[in-house]
Amino acid sequence: MGFVPLLLWGRLLGLFRGGQRGGGGPDLSPNGAIAKRIRAQLAAHRPLPDACFAVAPTVDGRGKGLFVADHESIEQGTYLFDYAGEVIDQAEYDARYPKANTDGPYADYAVGIVQDDGSSHYVDAVDALKSNLARYMNHAEAAEANCVAWTLSQPAPRVLIFANEPLAPGVELVWDYGREYWEGRDGEKI
Repeated sequence: MGFVPLLLWGRLLGLFRGGQRGGGGPDLSPNGAIAKRIRAQLAAHRPLPDACFAVAPTVDGRGKGLFVADHESIEQGTYLFDYAGEVIDQAEYDARYPKANTDGPYADYAVGIVQDDGSSHYVDAVDALKSNLARYMNHAEAAEANCVAWTLSQPAPRVLIFANEPLAPGVELVWDYGREYWEGRDGEKI
């Protein structure tokens, strides 16, 4: 599983509610009882309706962005939606984007997920018909990002987007694309 802030994992694991640590500690293996419970809890999350969001031009003229709809407010920690797209393996990624980290074409809409065995899969949202509104989210450095992406490698690769702070109506949703996204893109980083 990908990065999840300790406090939130602690809540999911029950560590901050007096979780039991008998027998040498909890089984945190990918197929252990705790991992299965966390996957089940995350699978139960339902995305917010598309009507909670609006695609619109960005204020700074960078292009389009995804915004909280004018009639909505979203609480910190709310699950917004999955970053949806076609799930592809490393071979398909390399075939689609043979020069992704050099001189293009770049994988502008692909999010990588490292599997438990070390291999990589990607959620590729380049095709608007196979993706969702999350593809319109722009980048912000981690300190300025109001959303956070969590990746899950099992049972199927997923990228879940959560509100990292309270989101007021009209706010643009942004998240940190990560260092790997910017490799080979000298001068592009906003």
